[in-house]
Amino acid sequence: MISLIAGIKSRLPEADWPVVVAALRSEPQTWAELQDPVFAAQVLEAAGADRDRWSPAFIGLLRLDQQQLFEPLRAAPMQPVTEKLRYQAAAVYEKLAGKGAVGEQPTPDLSQATLLALAFRERRRLLGGWDQLADDLSIASAEFWRLPISCLFGLMPNPQELLAQLISIDQSTELQQLGLHALLSNPLPLDVQSAHLLELVRDFPLPHFLTLLRSLTNVNAPLAQQAAVQALENLQDRDHGNNPGLSEIQRLLLEAEVRQISGQSAQADSLLRSAWEASRQLEVDLAAKVAEANGADVDAVAALQESADPKKIRNRSKRPTSLLAAANVAFKSGDATEAKELAVAALRSATKETEPADSRKALLLRQLSDLFVELELTEEALSAAEAALQAQPNDAECALQFSKLLLKNEKTVEALQQAHLAVALAPDRGEVRRNLAKALQNNHQPVGAFREWKAMLDHEDQPTIEDWLSFAESGLQSNHIDEAIKACQYALALQPTNGAAYALLGSALLAQGDEGSALAYLRRATELAPAQIEAWLALAQLQIAGKAPQEALTALISAQQFTQPSARLQGLLATILQTLGRDEEALATYEKAAQLADEQVDTETAQSVALKYSRQRR
Repeated sequence: MISLIAGIKSRLPEADWPVVVAALRSEPQTWAELQDPVFAAQVLEAAGADRDRWSPAFIGLLRLDQQQLFEPLRAAPMQPVTEKLRYQAAAVYEKLAGKGAVGEQPTPDLSQATLLALAFRERRRLLGGWDQLADDLSIASAEFWRLPISCLFGLMPNPQELLAQLISIDQSTELQQLGLHALLSNPLPLDVQSAHLLELVRDFPLPHFLTLLRSLTNVNAPLAQQAAVQALENLQDRDHGNNPGLSEIQRLLLEAEVRQISGQSAQADSLLRSAWEASRQLEVDLAAKVAEANGADVDAVAALQESADPKKIRNRSKRPTSLLAAANVAFKSGDATEAKELAVAALRSATKETEPADSRKALLLRQLSDLFVELELTEEALSAAEAALQAQPNDAECALQFSKLLLKNEKTVEALQQAHLAVALAPDRGEVRRNLAKALQNNHQPVGAFREWKAMLDHEDQPTIEDWLSFAESGLQSNHIDEAIKACQYALALQPTNGAAYALLGSALLAQGDEGSALAYLRRATELAPAQIEAWLALAQLQIAGKAPQEALTALISAQQFTQPSARLQGLLATILQTLGRDEEALATYEKAAQLADEQVDTETAQSVALKYSRQRR
């Protein structure tokens, strides 16, 4: 996955990264086939910097070795495909039709899906319309047709015509969702997707529109939000009448949900409160009527009304939102055991539940993951974060949270994968750039880390001292010495007594050959940040190079008072002792360095110490 996303980022403009990656990940079969490194390399070469070619249609034609037909097939007026390809397409459809709709058909691969799309395209060319499309699709489940319809969208001169047939008020929910999937799985910018959709749903009645909006919220919350905002403008002009009872409650709930999706939380809250008051009054009236119909007395009426107590309903609830809320209350009250049990129950319920919209489920799972971190339940935190990303595979925030957790738990390769994904989905966010830079550093890729730190600084309004120091460190490691020096100077301008900045600046000046200045900065670094071992090591190495081993020995002996035990420090100390002819002390220090290297899993130091130790004993 790293090579594919990195390849996309290296070829396409930054603005197209989230468009292309989100479209590819919206179609699981396409994404799965692109995990083949050979095919991925072929697509990268053929699609290049052309965003339109990152569509299921072009990638499918490439599978068939027919990519040269991509542009001609989308041109108007519609032209037939070659006779051989037309025959292949018809044969695939007829074979499928011959099996009938009995049983579940396996998901088509890209080649088969593209041929089916070509078969539908040919029928549209011959018949002049899509009136027969619903019947043609009836031979298999709607799930089966997701990839073929996505391919078909990219093979048409006027794909809006196809969407109008599928996203119609007269069509079934399954076919409407097919149309949405085709829209989302093709690499179109958000404003273009929104224009396509709003043209189709402008006159949908509120209940029908909200059903479609819920489906859209599951897979693309930003597009759903744009559509909801536009729909609210139309709602203002409609007369809802003064419907009594349940119909009025329904209207309030529907409009509140649209406002929630559009991001208008305050207005949604007001509508929900109105619906709540109306429902409480209706509940009381119904309780009285039930009691009256059964000859019940006043006490029975009171019992029926009490049964609607929201606290009791909440206590009986097994919904993950209620369980999470209870877990948070328990944790804040100091009952960690109860909080853990409730949080685990919430995770179990959330990963089984299918009713809530995926965007809400993803948010709940992210909140659960944060709580698990506070409860020190590492595996559960990772499981919740991974489940959140599965619920919303194109949510950069989910990928970012999962990456950070993986990095925190030293799963560096997996963390880097998710960090690349987060940046591809949200390249203009400084935090996702920062996370990718850290992941690259942890995977010992200083050149990539330097590039990402630089991009992060470009996107961040107020970089921190830590940002400048990390940029300087990556610059030093990737041989961008001038950039490293400038970054240290920025950090010192923000905090003139920052020892880490002095240490990095000293190392950078040493790399430039300015040993005098480097020595001064490194000495200052050990004074300001004595716990930072890198400054001591660099200072000692510079003193050794300057033929001052006794000064280096003094520095490292001082360092041991302030720093954590280090195999590297002990190894360098042993070398100095050997240089000074203190062989027995050197031998004992080599042994201590070897022991620490083994404990700290420092393979490089262990090998170096072992070699020097063997020579010392001869």
